[in-house]
Amino acid sequence: MSVSVEDIGQRLQRRFRADASAELSRTYQFRIDGEDQLHLRIVEGTLSVHPGSHPAPCVTLLFPDLDIALGILEGRVDPMQAFLDGHIRSDGNLILALQLGGLFRP
Repeated sequence: MSVSVEDIGQRLQRRFRADASAELSRTYQFRIDGEDQLHLRIVEGTLSVHPGSHPAPCVTLLFPDLDIALGILEGRVDPMQAFLDGHIRSDGNLILALQLGGLFRP
């Protein structure tokens, strides 16, 4: 992965909607190009981004590349269209996967 997890965390923190996640407790695993690259932990309005895999994520999102993953979180890529086009797959709670985009400002 050419972008560090720290850089991704900083990019996402700028767009994170703490108000939309005030009562949530979720972990999203990101598998990019076949590897568990990072996971997002959202707990009561706070976001943390960690390298590697989490032992019990709520949902695992599978992306062909980092640009698609960041595009969805940054509002440049429509998550539903990406799913329909086969650019994103999920393993776990699909509803949580679809709600992830609403936790970040475009």
